[in-house]
Amino acid sequence: MKLYKYRSLQKFDFVADILCKQRFHASSFFDLNDPMEGLFEYEEGTKKKYIDAIVKGKKKLRICAFSKDRKNILLWAHYADGFKGVCIEVDLEVPQWEDYEIVTVEYSSRLLSFSNNSQHLVSVMPRKILSQKNSVWKYEKEVRTLSRDEYIHDGVSVKSILLGLRTPEILKEAIFRITPSYIPIFETHISDSNKIEKGKPFAPANGVERDR
Repeated sequence: MKLYKYRSLQKFDFVADILCKQRFHASSFFDLNDPMEGLFEYEEGTKKKYIDAIVKGKKKLRICAFSKDRKNILLWAHYADGFKGVCIEVDLEVPQWEDYEIVTVEYSSRLLSFSNNSQHLVSVMPRKILSQKNSVWKYEKEVRTLSRDEYIHDGVSVKSILLGLRTPEILKEAIFRITPSYIPIFETHISDSNKIEKGKPFAPANGVERDR
């Protein structure tokens, strides 16, 4: 599955970790930017043991978010530091890990609801809740991994790097130096239809070669 990870370069070590170690960090839901992440409703009178089990289950899961879209201007603006960051193209496959799942996010204006009559769903509710977001985020076209691991590594590989329109030249060169030579790096530009398009391969003006 071809997906995209947008990253700011303000914390360059985070991007360096991806490119050098071929792995992606997974966060707890309460560390994500959506304050409604992980919320759900339950009917009055729902047993506390069910609610506690769902909350406990959510806290055990970690999320790594990707997008299906590399062309959306809003994604570049919001998640690639106003076009000063990068978009990393990845190939994501389902590895044979226990407690690991790849989900396509569903968007809804209503929270998932739980009741005593849904007790048979207690074990799957955490994953269902963390697979849904409010409709205002629909433009993200998000696919996420749910697991208990801090990093995802097996089953994910970097295929190319897209540089933002405003990425500083010194950071472009730094990305170029640390990225393995088999991974292509491209400039980007805005098309007439206001989409971010892949441009020519990047090469530093000073003729420096890759370190790896």
